[in-house]
Amino acid sequence: MDDGVSVEFAAARQEALGAASAVLEGFARLNAAKGEAEVAFAALPRFVRGFAESAVSAEILRQTGQGLPAWAATIEGLTGEVTAARAILERVGDEAALDAADRERLRRVAGEVERQRAGLGRLLRCMEDAPPKVERVPRQFLHGERRRLALDNLRAQTQALQDALGVMPSLEGGLSRVAEAG
Repeated sequence: MDDGVSVEFAAARQEALGAASAVLEGFARLNAAKGEAEVAFAALPRFVRGFAESAVSAEILRQTGQGLPAWAATIEGLTGEVTAARAILERVGDEAALDAADRERLRRVAGEVERQRAGLGRLLRCMEDAPPKVERVPRQFLHGERRRLALDNLRAQTQALQDALGVMPSLEGGLSRVAEAG
């Protein structure tokens, strides 16, 4: 085995492992903040909750072409794929340990990461554009503390998605290089 290939493989594997962990951590933070937002929405008075949920859902659908349930499914599916790829990377120590099925799975995950990045970028832009819209909600519907909590939660979700998206190119590239090594 060529030492150059082994060094390349090791570097690509480490890059992909680090990026996979960072993407999964970003998605975990995003989901945790989303869960907190759902609890906060549930605590709103019924009329306000219905109005807020409808407005948020309509805006996300308008800006991204997908509703909240579809985005949740996208992130859940991508989380599963990245988790599976990370498990393969953790299991193999060198390119000789990768079988054809592993290589194909890594290629597929790299392609899925690439395919989902643009859509997740649209979702991120929607989230980045949201704070001024939250500020325009009348005070009688979203008073000071609730407004602050909503904005803090939105910032947490936005940062988590930014972090995940920021390392996706490294994940994609690392997975592709590992799959092609040897």
